[in-house]
Amino acid sequence: PFVGVPKGRIMKIYEKFMETLAPGLIMDMTSDHPTILMLVGCAQTLRADVEGDEPTDFDALVDHTESIGDFGTKRRKKLSNPKTARKYDVDPGKVYTFECYDHTMDFANYKQVVMLGHKIDMLQTLNGQSLALGMYKRDSTNVFKFPIWNEGLVVAAAEEENTKK
Repeated sequence: PFVGVPKGRIMKIYEKFMETLAPGLIMDMTSDHPTILMLVGCAQTLRADVEGDEPTDFDALVDHTESIGDFGTKRRKKLSNPKTARKYDVDPGKVYTFECYDHTMDFANYKQVVMLGHKIDMLQTLNGQSLALGMYKRDSTNVFKFPIWNEGLVVAAAEEENTKK
């Protein structure tokens, strides 16, 4: 569980507020297994290409979702709605490229900017755990999971190990 995260009514209000700002976001910050889930369709850019046709220039990514569905300019709106998104499935024969960014997360300093510019030290809040970017199917099958480590986590883990000796 997270450390220092308020429980109860305040957190539930915050979770609902964030879910309203980002349709498709699912937050559960107070459980024994806290999670923040976002539908992949919410990515700023999403591509599904046949192997060999995937992009090589990542500075100029554009949506390419014709093989998934005909979304026109409304791909994010349609795929950020769980009721609409559930009509689509990940095709393992495709190469998926997506671009996501979160202007509130400072990965270099491992800080999350929340309301009114207040910064939360993720090293303490995550209780020594790394952040992770993952993709899961509806049946909870893990497609991929990339842990995101920060130098502070490694240093803290080494210091904790040294105190055990």
